[in-house]
Amino acid sequence: GWRQVLFMPKSLPIVILRWQDGKYVRAADLMAKPAPALNELAERAERIRNGVWTQSVPDELLESVIELLYTGHEDLAWKFIDQAWKPGQNMKQEFIDSVRDTPAFLDKESGLVEQF
Repeated sequence: GWRQVLFMPKSLPIVILRWQDGKYVRAADLMAKPAPALNELAERAERIRNGVWTQSVPDELLESVIELLYTGHEDLAWKFIDQAWKPGQNMKQEFIDSVRDTPAFLDKESGLVEQF
C-alpha cells in the first residue's frame, strides 16, 4: 500500500514511458545515463552534508538520489545518501524508507518500478 510521502523534491527527472502490452511502462533503457564521476558525487555530497539543514532534507539531496535511481544507478543512490547525510541529523531511515516505499520510485521486488 501507499505510505505518505515524507519528502518531495522541487523537480523530478523526466520519466519516459512506452506503451507495452496494453499499458504504459517505464522505458528504463531510454532514461539510462552514464553514472556521474565519483569525484563529482563526492563533492556534491560534501556540499550537501556541510550545508544548511532545516527541518527537512535538502532538495539537492533528494533530487540527486532520484536522478541516480531513474538513470539506472541505484547502488550509487544509496551510497550517496550515506555520504551526504549530515551527522546527527534525524530521519535518515525515514528518508530511505520513503524513497524505497514510494511506488513511483521503487518496487521492492525488482528495483525501479516498471509500471505506472
